[in-house]
Amino acid sequence: MDINHIECFLNVAKTLNFSEAARRSYISQSMVSRYIDKLERELGAKLFVRSNREVELTAEGKTFLPYAVKISDNMQKAKFAVNQLRSGYEGRIKIACDFGAAEFATKCIREFSKKYPGIAIEIAELHGEDISLGDGGSDFVFLLRDMLPENSNTDYCVTHEDTLSIICNKSIKGVKKSGILKQPLIILSEIENPILYMEIMELFHTKRINPDIAVRPQSIEALLIALKADIGISILPTAAAQKLADDNMLNIPLADIETSLVYAAAWNGESANPAVGLFAEIVKKYAGGMEYVY
Repeated sequence: MDINHIECFLNVAKTLNFSEAARRSYISQSMVSRYIDKLERELGAKLFVRSNREVELTAEGKTFLPYAVKISDNMQKAKFAVNQLRSGYEGRIKIACDFGAAEFATKCIREFSKKYPGIAIEIAELHGEDISLGDGGSDFVFLLRDMLPENSNTDYCVTHEDTLSIICNKSIKGVKKSGILKQPLIILSEIENPILYMEIMELFHTKRINPDIAVRPQSIEALLIALKADIGISILPTAAAQKLADDNMLNIPLADIETSLVYAAAWNGESANPAVGLFAEIVKKYAGGMEYVY
């Protein structure tokens, strides 16, 4: 079965127009007709009903369509893999990560790099709501589940859950625990992480405290500088707070109030990059018994 015939069939199925299919396939309209005729003879079935005014898929054509899509996708993936090998390495994958998901992402990346040493890994920090998968964006993202991009091609699985903790300079140690949330607040900008910002504001609302926001840093690095400058307290995912806390910092879990952050990993389920599927297998393994959604 000729891949050119398959691609031609898909273009006709998408456009239901032989002229437009010819334009997209960069061939003449008569060649499109010949390709479809050859494919129909090979399958022993009519794929389209054609008249002077319209083109429609037959029942056989509709049945064949998903298989044709898979054949085309597999060919694209095969071409990608061959081109990667010819370029001197087995592949490349770009991963973006929210700082709160760093610990989980690190486990996955560590195993992936050992298992597939020939695949180059590019790692970036995830910022704000500007999340794109494929076509120049990331192949994989680790982020809060509520920040998942709304795209029908996006596959994801829940990876882990976390809570919120207070992190502050030890100089604030003398403040009573009941009054610590009334200290000046250093909160990561809403633009940088809108879901985390919303969860922290909800925490103060639950406690019926109007937060005294001292500064809204645009990055986790700037937030840490503000903390070390003793401007106030901050509230972060517990895993991140534990990593940032040093000999001069306190990490105080919010034990008296229930907080929950749900993290997920997301990727383009129709990606032509074979490394994406390999990385997804490792992510699912570490996600364990967490909820899977596709």
